[in-house]
Amino acid sequence: MKCEEIKKLFRGIRSTKKEMELRLAFLKDVQGMDFDTSGIEASILREYEKLEQRVRFADRMLDGLAPEERAVLTARYYEGIRWEYIEPVLQYSISQCQRIHNRAIRKLTSFSDAETAAPPTTEAETAMLLQHQ
Repeated sequence: MKCEEIKKLFRGIRSTKKEMELRLAFLKDVQGMDFDTSGIEASILREYEKLEQRVRFADRMLDGLAPEERAVLTARYYEGIRWEYIEPVLQYSISQCQRIHNRAIRKLTSFSDAETAAPPTTEAETAMLLQHQ
């Protein structure tokens, strides 16, 4: 994935979580109806699963980061804290937070590229990949 794709994924994480909440509320409403709603329920659950996969993917990406990188991305994207207000929350200057953010995004780019690459086929290729990590 490219940097912009990763940023786009993280920028949408709060709205994705909100959409998941709305899908669950809608599902409860549909389940309370007096007619057969199994098709609607299945559709809602499929949509919910897609959203949940997106959130799990973003969470997995965060797991591979250093604690300060995870903290900056979580504050920025999951909590929606603007750069102007991030300093008192994280105890880093705005410019330091931006440096940490940029480093984390670059790191995630290399992680996602490695994740989507074809698995090594020989022991030599496996050893080479492990050596670079």
